[in-house]
Amino acid sequence: MISMIDEKFWQEQWDKESIFISRKSNKEKFLITVPWPYTSGPLHVGHGRTYTIADFIARYRRLKGYNVLFPMGFHESGTPIEAISDKIRKGDPKTLDLYRKYISEYESDEKIEEILESFKQPQNVADFFADKIVKDFKALGYSIDWTRTFRSVDERYKKMVEWQFRKLDTMGYLKKGSHAVLFSMEEKNAVGEDDIEDGDTNKVSIEEFTAVLFKGKDFYLAASSLRPETIYAITNIWINPDSKYSLIDMDGKRVVMSEDACERFLYQNESAQKIRDLDNAEILQGEYELPLFNRKVKVFPNNKIDPEHTTGIVYSVPGHSVKDYVYLKDAGINIENIRMIQIKDETTSVEKYLEKYADLDEANQTLYRDEYYSGIIDENIPLIGGKTVRESRDIIKQILIEQGRAFIFLETSRKARTRNGSRVIVSVLRDQWFIDYSNPEWKRETARHVNNMKFVPDFYRKNMLDIVDWIAERACARRRGLGTKLPMDREWVIESLSDSTIYPAFYTVSPFIPEDTELNDATFDYIFTENYDGKVMEKFQKAKEEFEYWYGVDQRITSSPHMSNHLIFYIMNHIALFNEKYWPEGITIAGTVISNGTKISKSKGNAVSLLDVVRKYGADMFRMYVAVNSDISSSLDWNERDISIIRGKYEEILNILETSLSQKEYGESVSQELFQARFMKHMVNFNEKMEKLSIRDAYVEIIYEVLNDLSELKNMGGSPEMAVRKIAGDWLKALSCVIPHTAEHFWKLYGFEGLVSNSKLGHYELNSEEKGLIEQWEYCKGIMADIRSIEKVTHIDGKEVEIVLADHIIREDTEKIIKNNFNVKRKEIIQAVKKMQNKITMGIDERKALERYAGVIEKLMNMQIDYREYREGDKKLPLPGRPVINLKGERNGNN
Repeated sequence: MISMIDEKFWQEQWDKESIFISRKSNKEKFLITVPWPYTSGPLHVGHGRTYTIADFIARYRRLKGYNVLFPMGFHESGTPIEAISDKIRKGDPKTLDLYRKYISEYESDEKIEEILESFKQPQNVADFFADKIVKDFKALGYSIDWTRTFRSVDERYKKMVEWQFRKLDTMGYLKKGSHAVLFSMEEKNAVGEDDIEDGDTNKVSIEEFTAVLFKGKDFYLAASSLRPETIYAITNIWINPDSKYSLIDMDGKRVVMSEDACERFLYQNESAQKIRDLDNAEILQGEYELPLFNRKVKVFPNNKIDPEHTTGIVYSVPGHSVKDYVYLKDAGINIENIRMIQIKDETTSVEKYLEKYADLDEANQTLYRDEYYSGIIDENIPLIGGKTVRESRDIIKQILIEQGRAFIFLETSRKARTRNGSRVIVSVLRDQWFIDYSNPEWKRETARHVNNMKFVPDFYRKNMLDIVDWIAERACARRRGLGTKLPMDREWVIESLSDSTIYPAFYTVSPFIPEDTELNDATFDYIFTENYDGKVMEKFQKAKEEFEYWYGVDQRITSSPHMSNHLIFYIMNHIALFNEKYWPEGITIAGTVISNGTKISKSKGNAVSLLDVVRKYGADMFRMYVAVNSDISSSLDWNERDISIIRGKYEEILNILETSLSQKEYGESVSQELFQARFMKHMVNFNEKMEKLSIRDAYVEIIYEVLNDLSELKNMGGSPEMAVRKIAGDWLKALSCVIPHTAEHFWKLYGFEGLVSNSKLGHYELNSEEKGLIEQWEYCKGIMADIRSIEKVTHIDGKEVEIVLADHIIREDTEKIIKNNFNVKRKEIIQAVKKMQNKITMGIDERKALERYAGVIEKLMNMQIDYREYREGDKKLPLPGRPVINLKGERNGNN
């Protein structure tokens, strides 16, 4: 059945009729953007989710009458593409095999080597995959306006970036000086998230460690820590006996750290110099004096110390570290714990954390966290006694540095390599260009705007405000890579995050600025601002009009790893450069995609390409999976079991739409009328949920609930085919956002004019008759459930049911009692109402409900239904919405 949908045919029809090409009009606009894809390889399902969600929203807005612009460009800046070409030129086997596989997904075997050879030139890599990504996106049915596409290495785009940086420089936001950056040791170049393997999903940041100097006879040991306040609880120092250590000269002090740390530290302190390597025995034989008080400690070997992390030397605080405590015990080293921190008036007990948590890492991290947020320093401790751990940390660090007994050692938050395989460290670069995001006024204006933006889910607003609070200087240029030269210092190339902050603005003008056009700052001042010399530039008037019509971005769809870089830069640069009416309006954060519970990555071999998805399952199947498998903010698990379930539902849709085609007459019956009313309610709910971007809930409503209603309609004796024939137009419109090819196919077969993607989805509202139909049926469903319960309890197979309804006196008395008026005609009703008040329903016309649905109930339950009002002398008293049910039948013997 799935093969009957010719998805490519409908993609060609959309192109032929140009329905997704958007230009300025008198309609209300809606501009939606996504992260532009990087053209270093094929995209996989993890990338596809964000773009697919954006397309759902774009198509829905178009149905609601908006003039929608959903553009797409390509990001080619930075070092990743250069790194790929470099590896191919060098004949790296792993890279060659990987790119042979990538090429084979698109080309015949005889072309693979020729194309691979061409990849020695970076631009050929970018050109190949940009072309394939366009085809993949078209194959997935994305409603993208491809007339607005451009690349970050296009000359006209680079002119805009130059304009942007000259503006930032004029405003005082661009600075030059010494700056800590992530750095490739092999490539001798600063790197960003886009340059680092998995850097977009597994962030690498710079962490600041306090390297405490312990004085020995001939040299100092530099032991690093994030917890300098625990210095009073030190019992010993650890080094790794299997590692090499070096002696360096640092401002006249002879300091020891691991050989690896020495190499890294020289990138942070260019005045430091290596003296020589040390034999570990020289370190282990001495005793070392702690700063701040006269006490000496010994050094012990510990092969769990990582020489590649900070200084490769660690001080031991077993009274406040589960790992130190365990290692000392396992090594048979008898040292008394020193405890200096209290939590809730109790001294920290490492033993308790060890007992509570089976995992050593979890025990250690929980202890650290509890002490940091809730810990108080023992009052007998000098300088910091009685203070919180959080206060004490900065106090001790500052004192140690001022006394020359500590220095800052910068480290990466995790071990990382570039996409070229080079190790990433932290380096302090001189004459580094950076954007000063720490500017207080800039931050205040950003925080004000973030508070006014729409975030989906809303809790990400708080996350973004936190980022605004801590963001500081950000390196914005590199010595190499593709992209835009820094206009004030052309030896530098603007890095790939900093050149992609305002690119959505270029979408609005791209079709109206030809490639060979001469551009300068005056051009972009005219198009993007009101600060120009007043002369109309006829050549760029259309570009200006389009920008002013479309901008700012109404909805940006992205993922949470982008918040601390792409998104904050995007927001702050717009605030710096544009009039407030052009600032971003909304941001939606999509959850990540995993596969069978595991993170998707190329190295794990579970990265299913979008091309493979389309070939194996079809575009609409994938789109439906994205829509209904999880809500926007949750992780989406791509797995065969769930795919099979979604396929089943998709085939149900195909089957009912196919079988309903031959139905020529609608016909009317109570069950058909009920289905129509319920469908109308689903459409009301669908619109409400889509407006809130609750896409999963909207499509559970319009797919699963409608299919359930059709199944119930069949059980009631109605005709699902007749019902679908009547609702087909509206149903196909709603379905077209998620399964557009299928919707177009049946739209044509059902004889509707034009394309469903170009139709309009109206406003839906239930009238009083439809509301009554639904409420009365829900009441009757409750009665049926009660009958089944009675059958189960009494072990009677019902043949006949008498339903006794509340009369007008009971209803009047009940209404009085609910309002605390106990002046009623039947006193016995008071206790009954108090007991059942939460289950009473006053608004239902029960007699009318049973008159309408008694026949349906009889069919569904295979028993005779009689109903009447309460009579004086009846043994049981019915209440409104809670009738008395008298079941007649035979015992079934299941006692």
